[in-house]
Amino acid sequence: MDDFKNLNWRFRLGVQFACAVGLAAFGVRITLFGPFTHPLLGGAVTVLWIVGLTNAFNMLDNMDGLAASVGLIAAVLFCGPQLAVGSLFAPAVLLVVVGALAGFFGTQPLSRAALHGRCGKQLPGFMLGTLTVVGTFTRDERDGYFSPYGVLAPLLVMAVPLYDMTSVILIRLREGRSPFKAIAGILAPAGSARLTPPQAVWTIDLVTLAGGLGALLLHRLDGWGAGVVIAQTCCLLGVVAILELSAPRSEQANGQTSCEKHRPLSNPNSRTTQRRDQHGAAVD
Repeated sequence: MDDFKNLNWRFRLGVQFACAVGLAAFGVRITLFGPFTHPLLGGAVTVLWIVGLTNAFNMLDNMDGLAASVGLIAAVLFCGPQLAVGSLFAPAVLLVVVGALAGFFGTQPLSRAALHGRCGKQLPGFMLGTLTVVGTFTRDERDGYFSPYGVLAPLLVMAVPLYDMTSVILIRLREGRSPFKAIAGILAPAGSARLTPPQAVWTIDLVTLAGGLGALLLHRLDGWGAGVVIAQTCCLLGVVAILELSAPRSEQANGQTSCEKHRPLSNPNSRTTQRRDQHGAAVD
């Protein structure tokens, strides 16, 4: 429905929260450790995680093939640590997601491989968010040594989408504009480095892969090892932030963010881009 009628962002966000709350109510909840084992706390974190990833992928789809390729990398990386601790159901479904996204690239060239419509952009984030909650990233030590730091694997794998969403929200709030209107964000590194759109997509994909590879080891690492892996991912995000901040200030001379300046990098024939051209700053 949203692909044919421009629904209000409040309604869309309400539907997302309703779906996430429904999952939590039926037992699909994040299981935390120590004093954070209360079902209400786990349910609240679950809702925020699923809704956050859904919107993170919505905001990330500002270049052809970016959201799909990041989703493909994330789905593959999520399979590894879950299989390592004996989880089978979630990795099996994740492989279906991998096949769907890989098949998507197989039917469309990279230059036209933008996820179509808002539903197409939000579905990978919703699926990955749900499957990370359903899956298992660590086990009880009685079954062998499995580090509790394995539960941090989803944060490492999703570091780039979460960083992009956070930067969009902070930039929008700083400018006094709604963070729910007009997607923007991580395109700034592409503009500052003068990369072509495919080169920018591959660069962000490599950052996603490099930052998420440490998730494959977290279930076996102690505190120091986990800290090193997390620091490595933070350093990669720092490089992205430096590239983003190094964008020429002249790009914002007329109140236009660097992300909006490069928005035409999206597929001009896609339904989302056509609606954005017609209505200006589209609500995504």
